[in-house]
Amino acid sequence: MIIWERLPCRVEYKGKTYRLKPSFDRVLEAVSVFGDERLLPDDRLRYALSLVVRGRCPLDPGLLEAALAALAWSEPESAEGGDRVLDFRQDGAYIYAAFRQAYGIDLFKERGRLHYAEFMALLRALPADTRLSEIIGIRCRPVPAATKHNAKEIQSLMKAKARYRINKSAEERERSYQRSLEGFAQTLIGMIKGEKEGNMDG
Repeated sequence: MIIWERLPCRVEYKGKTYRLKPSFDRVLEAVSVFGDERLLPDDRLRYALSLVVRGRCPLDPGLLEAALAALAWSEPESAEGGDRVLDFRQDGAYIYAAFRQAYGIDLFKERGRLHYAEFMALLRALPADTRLSEIIGIRCRPVPAATKHNAKEIQSLMKAKARYRINKSAEERERSYQRSLEGFAQTLIGMIKGEKEGNMDG
C-alpha cells in the first residue's frame, strides 16, 4: 500500500480496463469460492469473478488472477514449518473481535465499503493484546526441546496448539505429509552418513 496513491479499483487485462469491487468481504469470499471443490470449476470461476469484477467480463481465470493481484491479495502468513497461522473462515470471530477492540470497527457494517487493502493493513497492525494476536502467537511458537524442567510448559503449549490449530484441507495435509517424509528421509541419510564415518574412523 502506497499511502499517497489511490487504492486500486481497476485492472488492465488483455488491453481492456475492468472496474473492480474491492471491498474486503468480496475479495475474501471470491478466494473462498474459487477454492471450493464442491462446485464445478466454471461455476466457481463465474461466481468469483462476479464478486470482484463489475459488469460483464470473460470467463477467464487469468482475469480473476489479475484482479486479485491488482488488489494485492496474498495468502495468509505461514509459520516456519509452512503451516498457515491464520484462516479467514475459521478465525472470523477473532478477526471481528480484534477489529472492534483495536479500532472500534464493526466489520459487518463495513461490508461493501472497507477496501481490501485497508482491511489487510489494519489486520497486519493489530496490537499484541488482541485474542487473535495471542492465538497466532501460539500457532507460531516452536515447541522447545524437552528438558527435565519444562515438561509442564511443553504440555501446556501442545494443548494450546491443539485447541487453536487450523483445520487443514486435503491438499495441505498432503503437503505436510510430504514434508514429514522428506524430513524423515534426511534424518535417515544423516544417520547412515554418521555410521559410515564412524566405521571409517574405527
